[in-house]
Amino acid sequence: MHVIGNKQVKQILDRFVKEGVPPVLLFEGPSGVGKRLFAKQMICDLFQGDERVNKDTHPDVVYVDHQVDKMRQLLYDVETYPFEAPYRFYFIDGIDEMLPVHMNALLKTFEEAPLFNRFILFATHIDRVLPTILSRAVPIHFASISNEEMQSYFSDLSPEVSAKIAALSGGSIGKAKALISEGFLEYYPIVLEALKYHFMQDYIQFYKTLDEINNMKETTTTKELFNVVYYWLLDLYALEQELNRPLFFPEEKENLIRCKHLLQKPLPHMLSTLQKAKEGMLRHIRFSKCLEYVLINIS
Repeated sequence: MHVIGNKQVKQILDRFVKEGVPPVLLFEGPSGVGKRLFAKQMICDLFQGDERVNKDTHPDVVYVDHQVDKMRQLLYDVETYPFEAPYRFYFIDGIDEMLPVHMNALLKTFEEAPLFNRFILFATHIDRVLPTILSRAVPIHFASISNEEMQSYFSDLSPEVSAKIAALSGGSIGKAKALISEGFLEYYPIVLEALKYHFMQDYIQFYKTLDEINNMKETTTTKELFNVVYYWLLDLYALEQELNRPLFFPEEKENLIRCKHLLQKPLPHMLSTLQKAKEGMLRHIRFSKCLEYVLINIS
C-alpha cells in the first residue's frame, strides 16, 4: 500500500510499532489525506505484514461508525478476545459527529475495556471532540498533502493537469482520486470552451457547448467544476488588472487576453455570483443551468 505525505506521522507510527501502540489514538485532520490508510499500514506492520489488514478482512480489525446502534454493539464487542493477533483494533469513524452523550459513553468504554483492545478514532474537526476524549487519547495530526507530493503521486498525468488536480483537490488525495475517476478530466475542458465562447459573444457555439455540459453525468465532484470557473475568472481579472502573478490556466492565455476587455463586473460581485450558483447545486439544480446563471450575471 502506497501512502504519501505526512512523513512525521509515519515516523511516529513506526515508533509505536516498535515500542507499543497507545490504547487510544486520535487521527485528526482534513478528509482525504489518508488517515485510515496510515492506520492500516501501522497495524499491518504490527501484525507482521498481514495483508488482510489492508484488504479489510482481518478478524481483529473492527470498523465502527458513529451510529447509535453500532456504538451500543461496541460496548459488548470489547469483551471479545483477539482471534489471532496480540491486540484487537477498533476503527471509530466520525467521532467529531457524535452527540456529547455518545462521546461520554465511548469514554466509559475506553476506561473499562480489557487491555488487549486498541482504539483508533478519526476526526476532521478536532474542536468538536469533547475535552474528556482528548485527554484520554494520543492525538496524531494529519496535514494536507502538498502540491508537490500530489503532482509526484499523479506522475502519469501531464505536469499541467496534475498541477490543476493538486490545486483543486485542496491537498486531499481522496478528493483528487474522485476528480479523476468521476470524469473531471473529460469535463473541465468543455467548461473552459463555454467560458471562452460566452465572453467572445459567440452564442451559437456557447449554447452548443452548454448542451454538452447539460448531457454530462452529474457526480459528487461536479461542483468542483465551479472552481475551474473561479480560477479562469481570476486569471481573466489578473490580466485585465495587469497583475503580476502566474496564471492558473497559462495554456488559455491567448483566449484570456481576447476576453479580458469584456469583464465588466468587479471581483466581489463575481465571487458572490459563484457562491449563489454553488448553493443552487445543493438544491439539485443542474450544473449547466448554474453555469449559465453565473455567466449571464458577470458579463
